[in-house]
Amino acid sequence: MSLAVPILKRKNPADFLFRGNAAAASGFLTSLKGQFIPVNLNKPTVHGESSLPMAGGASVSSVRKPELNFPEYIRYSDCETSVLGSQEGESMVTTLRTSVKNVRVATSPSPEDALPDVELTAFQAESLAIEVRSIHPPEGDPQFEVLGEPQNLGMFLETVDRSGESIRTPIRLIFDARLLSRCTFEELDNEFLGNRDFFDHHSARFDTDEGLTFGQSRIPRTQDGYLLMSIVRQIEFGDETVQGNVLDIPGYGRISFGVMVTDRISRRISLVRIRFGSDPGGNSCLASVETNGIWQ
Repeated sequence: MSLAVPILKRKNPADFLFRGNAAAASGFLTSLKGQFIPVNLNKPTVHGESSLPMAGGASVSSVRKPELNFPEYIRYSDCETSVLGSQEGESMVTTLRTSVKNVRVATSPSPEDALPDVELTAFQAESLAIEVRSIHPPEGDPQFEVLGEPQNLGMFLETVDRSGESIRTPIRLIFDARLLSRCTFEELDNEFLGNRDFFDHHSARFDTDEGLTFGQSRIPRTQDGYLLMSIVRQIEFGDETVQGNVLDIPGYGRISFGVMVTDRISRRISLVRIRFGSDPGGNSCLASVETNGIWQ
C-alpha cells in the first residue's frame, strides 16, 4: 500500500526561506608518511566563508592571510566571499561570489606510483573566482546562472624531478555556455532531450546501466535525485585537449573542474576539486558556492 504525501498550503502572504553559502578555499591532509591524519575542529580547514540565514541579508568574508595547517602541501591567500539575499520585484534573489589567489596544492609520488624520477607535483593557480545568481519567483521553478565566465588565471601543473628541474604545463578551461546561462532544472532536461550536441557531449560522461537515446532519455540522476554535471566542457592541458572536466595525474591524484550538483531548487558548484592520493594524501576544494531556497 502506497501512502500519499500531503502538500502544505502556502502562507498568505507567502514567505521565502533563503539558503546561500560560499567558501573560497579549503584543504586538509588525510595521510602523511603512511599515517592517518584526522580532521580537527581546533585546526580549521576552510577559509573565507559566507552564509545566509533564512531571512536573507548580506554576508561577507575576507581572509588575506589564512592560518594554514600544512602550508608546504596546501597553500593559498586572499580568500574572499560574499552572499546577498534580497527581493527584486516579486522574486527572491541570491547572489554569491567567491575568489582565492596564489593557490598551490602539492604532493609527492608514493613507491606504488613507480615514478622514481619525480620529486613532487603541484597544481597552482594565480587566481580563481566564480559568481552565481539564483532567482526564485513566487510561482514556477527557480532559475540559476553563472555571471560571466569563471576566472581561472595562471593555472598550471608543475612537476619537479630529483635534480630540481621543473616542468610547468599550463591548464586552460573551456566552459559549457549552456550551463553558464540562466536556466531552470527542467530546461536542462529539455536541452538534453532536444539539443544533439549537448546530448552527445554529456551522455558520454554518464555511467548508467541502460543506454541513453537522444530524444527519449532525460539526464541521468544520482540515487538521491540530483544531476551531477560540470560547467567545464574540455581542458587544454599543455598541447593536449582533454574532453570533459577531469585530469588524472599519475603520482598526484585527480583534479575535477567545475563540478556542479543540482536539482529542481538548488545548485552547487566548485570550480576546482582536488583529491591527491600519493604521499601525502588529502583533499582540496577551491571557489565553491551553493544556493537554494523555498517559498512557504
